[in-house]
Amino acid sequence: MAVDPALLSRRQRLNALQRHRGATDPEVVELRCAVAADALARHVARVLATSPPLTPAQRRRVAELLDVDTAPAA
Repeated sequence: MAVDPALLSRRQRLNALQRHRGATDPEVVELRCAVAADALARHVARVLATSPPLTPAQRRRVAELLDVDTAPAA
């Protein structure tokens, strides 16, 4: 699967900002979260495209993992 040009651009921007501003800069932190969310969304879409439909219980479990307030500790 080809890398989305927008995602690649965002990753490149993150790397440049991190190199010049450091890992704790607020814009770097925000961009790092956005890149991680993009990667997660791509992975989930890829898995769902190649898997049988989820049961209602499986959907609830996945939703619980995404709900930060109620997700169990890993």
